[in-house]
Amino acid sequence: MKIIGFILLFLFGIFFSTPFKVVKVTKQEQMGGRMESGTSTVYLFKIVAKKPSTKLHYEDLWIGTEYYAIEASHQKPDNSITNEFEKGDTIFFQAVRRFLPDDRGDLVLQKSSQIKNVPLEYAGKALIGYKYKEKQHYYAVEDIEVLTDVNLP
Repeated sequence: MKIIGFILLFLFGIFFSTPFKVVKVTKQEQMGGRMESGTSTVYLFKIVAKKPSTKLHYEDLWIGTEYYAIEASHQKPDNSITNEFEKGDTIFFQAVRRFLPDDRGDLVLQKSSQIKNVPLEYAGKALIGYKYKEKQHYYAVEDIEVLTDVNLP
């Protein structure tokens, strides 16, 4: 009986594992030194790919119910940035929630022209939408590390 249980767990792990590993997700509040600069909340996702970009493509991100279109990037050894990555590469993407002052000086959220509803209910802090082998999948991020606020010049 133990052997059957082990085999089932092994097969479950192979067929339902994600093609990437989330290393770190951070959130940082940033405030510009001038009134016109406004404020921003920057979410940064650091991920290690288990599959190459030919098979894995990141498209969507929801933080709570707020949608962000994302594009993964990889820094090559020569410090250039590319959207192509291989198995084992560290990739990054970010989402920025930005507030700018209006004519009266009130901070107003700058909304994206793209709006997508959350496709499924999830219990984590964020939901990553990705395509793996041309099939749509979702991954819920359980926790986001909050960094200290930054006052920019």
